[in-house]
Amino acid sequence: MLVTIKNDGSIEPITTQAREDHFRQWMRHLPSVQFDRICVALNEHVEQQGKREIVTSSWIPGSDWNGTAYLPIYQAVGEDEDMARFFFGLIVWRVMMDRPETWTFGRYPRKEGDVIGLTYFRVDLN
Repeated sequence: MLVTIKNDGSIEPITTQAREDHFRQWMRHLPSVQFDRICVALNEHVEQQGKREIVTSSWIPGSDWNGTAYLPIYQAVGEDEDMARFFFGLIVWRVMMDRPETWTFGRYPRKEGDVIGLTYFRVDLN
């Protein structure tokens, strides 16, 4: 489950896909079996490297997607690197929404002007 934590400390569940229009458009070019493989790879990353606690989307795929579950993302967007990174982030969003644990997120660039993916944090609402 994905939530946003508001300034007053209240929690709001997120139940919709970010950039739904782009996501649906690109999903038409990504076979479901490949999407499923990508989701498995992302969930494995969350479990292993993220230790089910923290994950930064832009650090997951690496710079060379050849031979990885992520290559079909690049192909689905017409081999456009920027769009592939964007679509990848949308898929990570979907995976985090679908996880059983509760997660929130933020954007934490290292220096001003950096564009970096979202960082997802596991939260305990109890």
